[in-house]
Amino acid sequence: MQTRVLGAMNRRRAIGGTLAIGGALAIAGGAARAQQIRSRVVTQRGMIGGGLAQFQLSQANFSLVASRFIFTEENKQVVVGEILWVDTPSAFTFTSTKITNYDVINGPEEGEHRRVRGTMSLNGGQEYPFRLDVIDDGPPGSGLDTISLIVGDGAEDAASGSPVPTYGFSYAASGPIVSGDVNDVDFDIDPDSPDAVPATPVAPE
Repeated sequence: MQTRVLGAMNRRRAIGGTLAIGGALAIAGGAARAQQIRSRVVTQRGMIGGGLAQFQLSQANFSLVASRFIFTEENKQVVVGEILWVDTPSAFTFTSTKITNYDVINGPEEGEHRRVRGTMSLNGGQEYPFRLDVIDDGPPGSGLDTISLIVGDGAEDAASGSPVPTYGFSYAASGPIVSGDVNDVDFDIDPDSPDAVPATPVAPE
């Protein structure tokens, strides 16, 4: 019986070939796994922050968290969040009671522009529709982030040619965030993994 001795050079080649085959299989398996994950991934698009916004005639302290979760496998979306807006000079405190929409906006401004809609209570009483626009354009303290809030009349758009409802109350304020920060936070979440990864950027809607 003959015994074949595999030289060091041949051994390296053999090992290299095995690794190459194994690597190709791993890549193929990884791609298939990634496709499986992508088919049921939960994508989170959100904005979070707080601080002091300065306006021409007033100012407001605010806190904000709003997120839209996109369930790919179920083909559905869930919007959650909470907003507190305290305009002390005007004696108005607005508290969100429902968050219905979170949208990526393509506007002329620089930065990440998000629009949040829903309803808010005024000083813990009457509820009105609101529209909150937030632009994340710089780090904390830069004064580049801006925020605007419309509550009541003017907060809703006309739909299907129907007249826009009126509520007999209107609040509007817009200006830079002079203290604090807002931050656009997007993640892709694999339900089978404890880790979240930054989401692939999406085109404005």
